[in-house]
Amino acid sequence: MLNLKITIMKTNVLQLTEAYVADNKQYISGNVAEHLVTNADNMENGYLEYLTDEEIEEYENDADMRNYYEECVVNFCCENFDYYLFASLSDDKKSVNFPSGGQLDTWQVSAICERGSDEEIREYLQTQEGWEKESIDEFIKFKNSDLIDKIEF
Repeated sequence: MLNLKITIMKTNVLQLTEAYVADNKQYISGNVAEHLVTNADNMENGYLEYLTDEEIEEYENDADMRNYYEECVVNFCCENFDYYLFASLSDDKKSVNFPSGGQLDTWQVSAICERGSDEEIREYLQTQEGWEKESIDEFIKFKNSDLIDKIEF
C-alpha cells in the first residue's frame, strides 16, 4: 500500500496555491479543495503544477505513480483548502460579490440585514425580491461571517 503523503512536492506549492486562490476567488464558488481538484482533473497538466521535476518524470512514466501522485495532490488540496468561498468584498469595501454572480452595494446589504432574523431575511429575499435559494444561502452565510464587519458603509 502506498503512503499517500507527498514528501517531495514543490516546496512552495502551498504558497503558489494560496496565491492562485487569492487571485481567482471571484471565480471560485463553493469548496476550494473541490475547485482545485476539478481544475487539476480538467487541465492537461493540472497535477504537474504541484510536483517537482523528479515527481513529474515518475508521473509521466509509471501508471502506478501517476495514480499515487494524483491521490497525493487530492489529499494536499483537501488538507489545506477544505473551506468554502461564498462572498468577497470589493477592493474598496463598498460592494459584496457573490459566487453565483450577484453583487450588492453595502447600503443594500445593510438594508437587508436590518430586516431581522435569518428566517425573516430568507422570507423577504424569496417572496419580495425573487431570489433563488442558493443566492439566499450565500447572503445568509455572508451576513453571519466575519466579512460583514469589514464592510465600509
